[in-house]
Amino acid sequence: MHKDIQSGLVVAAVGFLYLWGLRGISETTLSDEVGPTGIPYLLGIALALTGLLIAARGALMARKAQPAVAAAPAPDDDDEADAPAWRAMSFLGLGVLFIGAAWLAGYVAAGIVLLAATATFEGIRPSARLAALAVGGAVGFWIVFVKLLGIDLPHGVLFGG
Repeated sequence: MHKDIQSGLVVAAVGFLYLWGLRGISETTLSDEVGPTGIPYLLGIALALTGLLIAARGALMARKAQPAVAAAPAPDDDDEADAPAWRAMSFLGLGVLFIGAAWLAGYVAAGIVLLAATATFEGIRPSARLAALAVGGAVGFWIVFVKLLGIDLPHGVLFGG
């Protein structure tokens, strides 16, 4: 089975288990219009759908990769297969730094740094375009959460948050 099919199904299963686990959260008098499960529910749906899309993409790739005539299997030249554990830990570290930066400088500033650092870590050279994408991404997330969903994000202790 193609690795994207396997990992996609695992991600989808986690999403569905997460949604199933939300059944235990009850409404309270402190609930707002979104409710205590509103955002977690959307995240669970997004996780499950993302997993299903990854699995479907893997199935399409596996189908296209099958030759008409049986040939010797090609060596796997996928860089991700040999990715060391330090790479995963580095991304975890970026997440931890993001949390600290959001507490200190606020969500938008931390988001800009996180997006730029992640892209740079992935090999994209620092440029004006990267800076614009990082700023646009962080502001875009702020608009979605604060303006559309009405969820206040951290302002940071440096800015009175």
